[in-house]
Amino acid sequence: FDYFGVPEKWFDYDTPGRAAYGVADGRLWGLDYTVDELYSWWSYTDKQSDLLYAEVTTTNGDCAERDAVGFVIHSSPETAAGGYALEVSCDGAWRFMKHRVGKEPQEFVEWTESDAIQTGKDAVNRLGIWDHLGQFYFFVNGVMVGESYDSPHQYPGGSFALYVKASTSSPLKAWFDDLTVWELPYSL
Repeated sequence: FDYFGVPEKWFDYDTPGRAAYGVADGRLWGLDYTVDELYSWWSYTDKQSDLLYAEVTTTNGDCAERDAVGFVIHSSPETAAGGYALEVSCDGAWRFMKHRVGKEPQEFVEWTESDAIQTGKDAVNRLGIWDHLGQFYFFVNGVMVGESYDSPHQYPGGSFALYVKASTSSPLKAWFDDLTVWELPYSL
């Protein structure tokens, strides 16, 4: 469990023109200063996991359309780059992508509408990712919204990261809380 009670566990910064992240009042907050579809600036922790099911609670700020929050698993513990991400938009869609070092993100599942997603300003959503050897299952508010597969499993371990991604609104702010991780045993 990570209830964001120890600010030092998460990378905090404020880079004008890019993003800012910090922990306050038991939540991680993120601020994306610029509308940019290519890059995602995030905060990460040193907690690592391999096969897992993980969840985090997100709260939208004043958002619109495809403004989004993202939940990354298997980010490089050395560089905090790369990893697999579940994104949920302000207007009720989700997508799954692989962030790659030095390359554009690879989209495995394009934006897909889901009634499971709470929408608009102040909407709260619980995002879940289950990874078993590159077979991924995605959950929003306890509802499985989709699945995907990556072979070979490029990032089989690593850290967690969270991000805010402005697509329409700038600056865009959101909050994260209650990160929970279940380590899964290896099996075929």
